[in-house]
Amino acid sequence: MIVEFKGFTCTVRVINTPEGNSILLLDVEDGLPVATVTKSIAGFTPQPDQVLIKNYSENEGILDILIDAGVISKPVGTVKTGFTELHICFLKE
Repeated sequence: MIVEFKGFTCTVRVINTPEGNSILLLDVEDGLPVATVTKSIAGFTPQPDQVLIKNYSENEGILDILIDAGVISKPVGTVKTGFTELHICFLKE
């Protein structure tokens, strides 16, 4: 899957980690990381096909990009973390 984010053309990579799924954006030209768009937080265990999307700060706008690309569902909820929230979404792939 290819998406455009912050002026970069990126490959979307989903990685399974002990904390849950992680979504990385890698530059298609050199393979270097552009962004990690997911987070994990203590006290919340996502379902196997869920991710927590960070859609603030340097990742602002990534939620809609990944929804439009068919990578994730629209948010089904949120989880508070510090002064902000993470969006709970289901992986579509």
